[in-house]
Amino acid sequence: MSVYLQLWKGMYDQLNAATALTSLLAGTTSIYNMQAPDNASLPYVVFQNYGGGMDNQTPRDARTQPMLVKAYADTAYKAGQIDAQVHVAMMQGLTVSGYTNFWVSRDQDIVLPEVTPSGETVYMAGAVYRVRLSE
Repeated sequence: MSVYLQLWKGMYDQLNAATALTSLLAGTTSIYNMQAPDNASLPYVVFQNYGGGMDNQTPRDARTQPMLVKAYADTAYKAGQIDAQVHVAMMQGLTVSGYTNFWVSRDQDIVLPEVTPSGETVYMAGAVYRVRLSE
């Protein structure tokens, strides 16, 4: 199975299992891969690939997969609270079927307001996490 499918499952499972995180979200299904649906209620979390691939340093499938994880909320403070809990969850490591997750680091912090198509301002706080995997 594709490393991406397994990585996405591992990301979702890790974030969804973090009760300190999910208690801050709109609901138990408020964690989305790639993009939240148009009717998603704030606050929620979105994670997505941010590049990466095989390291090509050994014959094994060892890879670095940067993942962008963003918290969206109606206030910057709430987005920051959620981002803090995402960080706690991510630093626990991931279970990725078929791979060993041997390293996760937080690389780039991102905090921005965004304007929705309907003209509302929402706040986003997040980071790029560098996920290292090996077969």
